[in-house]
Amino acid sequence: MLVVVSTGNEDGSATTVGQPTTPGRTFVTEVNEATPPNSVVVSLGDASTRGSVTYEIASGNEEGRFQINPDSGTISTVLPFDRETTGSFRLTVLAQPRRPGIAPATTVVEVAVQDVNDNAPKFIGPKPLVFEVSPATMPNQIIGRVLVEDDDSGSNGRVTMEIEPPANQYFTLGADGVLRINGPPPPTSQGYFELTVIASDGGDPPLETRGQVVINVVQSTSQSTSSTRPTQPGSTGSTSRPSSSAPFPVPQTPFTVPSSPTTQTTRQPTVPGSSMTSTGTTGSGTTGAPTREPPVFEKSQVEVSVPENEMPKILTDLVARYSNNQPGPISYVLKQGDPTLFGVDGLTGRLRTLKPLDAELETSHVVIISTEQAEVETAVKYPGQFYSITVMVTVTDVNDWIPNFEPQSYTATVPSDVQPGSILSQVEAFDQDLTAPNNVVTYRLTSAGLDNIQQYFNVNPRTGLITVSRSLDSLPETDIVLYVEASDGGTPPLTSQATVAVQIQPVQSAIIPENTDSFTSSPQNGQIQFSLRNYTTSVSEGVRPPFFVQILPVANKPADTRFVYCNIASGNYGGAFTVTAGADGNCELRTQVQLDRESIERYLLNVTVSASGLTDFALVSVTVLDINDNAPEFIFNNDLGLTMYFAGVSSTAPPFSRVLLVKAEDPDLGNSSVVQYKLDPLSVDAKYFSINSGIGEILTKQSMGQVIGKRQPYFELRVEAKDSPPTGKPMTARADVIVNVISDQNRFLMTARGIQPEQLRAHEQDIIQSMRPYTGQCTLISVEKMIENRQMADSEQTGTDVYWYAVNPNTKKICKKADFRNLFSSDASALIAGKMQPWFVLDKLTDRTAGYDVETAGDGEGFGGRWRAAPIALIVLAGVIALGALLGIIALCLFWSRYKVNRHTVHDYPSMYPVPKFGTLFLPGAPSEKIYETQVSRIIGSTKETLDGDQNF
Repeated sequence: MLVVVSTGNEDGSATTVGQPTTPGRTFVTEVNEATPPNSVVVSLGDASTRGSVTYEIASGNEEGRFQINPDSGTISTVLPFDRETTGSFRLTVLAQPRRPGIAPATTVVEVAVQDVNDNAPKFIGPKPLVFEVSPATMPNQIIGRVLVEDDDSGSNGRVTMEIEPPANQYFTLGADGVLRINGPPPPTSQGYFELTVIASDGGDPPLETRGQVVINVVQSTSQSTSSTRPTQPGSTGSTSRPSSSAPFPVPQTPFTVPSSPTTQTTRQPTVPGSSMTSTGTTGSGTTGAPTREPPVFEKSQVEVSVPENEMPKILTDLVARYSNNQPGPISYVLKQGDPTLFGVDGLTGRLRTLKPLDAELETSHVVIISTEQAEVETAVKYPGQFYSITVMVTVTDVNDWIPNFEPQSYTATVPSDVQPGSILSQVEAFDQDLTAPNNVVTYRLTSAGLDNIQQYFNVNPRTGLITVSRSLDSLPETDIVLYVEASDGGTPPLTSQATVAVQIQPVQSAIIPENTDSFTSSPQNGQIQFSLRNYTTSVSEGVRPPFFVQILPVANKPADTRFVYCNIASGNYGGAFTVTAGADGNCELRTQVQLDRESIERYLLNVTVSASGLTDFALVSVTVLDINDNAPEFIFNNDLGLTMYFAGVSSTAPPFSRVLLVKAEDPDLGNSSVVQYKLDPLSVDAKYFSINSGIGEILTKQSMGQVIGKRQPYFELRVEAKDSPPTGKPMTARADVIVNVISDQNRFLMTARGIQPEQLRAHEQDIIQSMRPYTGQCTLISVEKMIENRQMADSEQTGTDVYWYAVNPNTKKICKKADFRNLFSSDASALIAGKMQPWFVLDKLTDRTAGYDVETAGDGEGFGGRWRAAPIALIVLAGVIALGALLGIIALCLFWSRYKVNRHTVHDYPSMYPVPKFGTLFLPGAPSEKIYETQVSRIIGSTKETLDGDQNF
């Protein structure tokens, strides 16, 4: 038996190697970690083994990433690969001959996963990295080390770093990450520098990450921890730095310290999490008695508020002054407060957060800022002065917690004859946000896999109590899964989902007693019973109660019919019917309440009749007939609860471009549920658009270049959805449509690697919810177009370019990219990429889309795509018409010339009209004297024909 091993080459061809399958045989192949599912890895069989050998993977496929065809032995991929998680697989394949008596053979297939550049460099350590320098720092002195790593291998994992200009004029960054200063720190009013380090890998295309580095300028202090202190002003000594927790050691470096006998010690507080520290000494370092009052603040307390989860930001600027505004050194210090959360600029008094705050942990913080001059023990202080200031920081709650179900799944069992209104189960979700409405949870049923399943069940939006809303007898399934969505009241709302597995148990009907076999059409004397055991009837849902439905005849009634009693034993959900005994002793069935077919479509009533202690039973099946009593209901395609449609159309869109698909549903039956659409002619901008009456597709009538600017800033339409009842008046629903024009100032681009457009559609809402925290008031985020990235496809990678735009639903206007520029920051991109990691790799999220025509990219869609070649077709048609016109002119000229030639050969006789009569002519010598009347006739012809005619006359 031969084993045919087929491995994929880079060009997509297959290499086939034939070898005998012997125990312990090993084959080695490679796959790219971006290989899509259902790709062939290796084939262990050929035509000769098909049908005679069965293949299976005995071991090595614990992750379920491979599958094997049992007949052909072809191993293919099932799930995507991640080389950084598993770099190779060792599969043991068992080949079992179908012929009995032949021992199976084993083959080992080793699959190595080739690396692709799917991981960007990552900075190691706290964010931001913080270092310290002294104003007296020598040129080329080491400040610290910046460490990065890349999980990829080879050139994909080789990282280079650079400092973003203009900070690279003052600092240099070596290939090993060592950060050096080129000279004394340049003057700064803030007391610190913020650098941006760009780390790029060697992939194709390369991936980059930006990291922030903060360098604090530490002023000279007398409280230095130096090992050697200068003995006199102006002297030079060596100072050893304290040990640092950074991974790169900082050597002892001699430097010159300027000194002054009157200089006080100041040390700017460093940002917590710093990887490097440095200190310096100055002056004699003596702490003498101050000769003046310390700086004072104007207030004793200020209040500021900051939203939770905000990136480090400036809270307030605090200012202290000397008495009478006299000059002097002022150094601000953090006297009280969490140094890991707050920091103050020692030179300017600017208070800022160092990392995001969490309102759920602590709603307020007390921070006290003072000056080093006021904290000296010998400082002279006077009553009534504010030598420190208290900052009350209030952390405001934002909607950052999603409702959490506990548990995530529920089960319930109900009998099939459960009455509407019965309690099925109750779900409960908790939201850990601090304040309302962010922590107010509402519930709704989203889907259950069956059409109109929400008509059978209902969930209380506040309590989560699930009840049965109509009879379950008509459900085709006995096992149903309900999906309950919990949504909070934040802006935008956050949602989660739980499942409720419902098992419907059939119930044996006890309507007919066990002795019903004795029923006969001819009842026995004295035995009361219905004339039939089963009755069938129908009634329209539009009748008003009480409405007579049917008579149920009773046989063998007693003589006195006043003592005949009729009753409904079961099946009368909601008390819809009533049955009474008539004057003739028969049971009469009537409606008791207004019926609703959309709630309960069929009733099965157990009706009893009793007299003289005897009872009989009958089943009455009542079908509720439908009428057109429900107007169509629009289904809006947004998750913000907006009751109008929002759409966008490109500013370069041609005529007949697809704008939006509106949809309305009608719960009625038959033609009453068929919905027709049209645009309200009275709406403002209906003249620019058309709609398909059958499917609700809205198209442009003209190119947007012709109508843009006529209506600003958006187009406003109204759509009507009307049902089609066979009789009666149709019912209509209306919905507003807002259409914004999309241009490059609104459009932004997301590139997803490792996923195709069809697959990306399933995660569209996940992407939108991850971007909303960074778009501010522009919460309505929509996809304009998804285009397969062909450049990735050429490099054996799948990818998708997604063009987005955002709309402010409050103003109905489309937003410019500048309105939500925070979305394009490196921090936001990193957080969004982390949330999308389970499904695809976020290659980039950028606002740079200029120069790319979205309308002409990719395949055409709808009428708009088919009409994009219209200009070329019109040019060709014009050319054909011009050519036909030219040929026609030439033909007319030829015929005209021939006509003129023929016209010149004709005699020109004088016009004689009317033709005169001549007098009588007598011919002398005639045999008989006859009178002839003569006339002149005009004959037109050629000269030759005339002469010939005269000769032949």
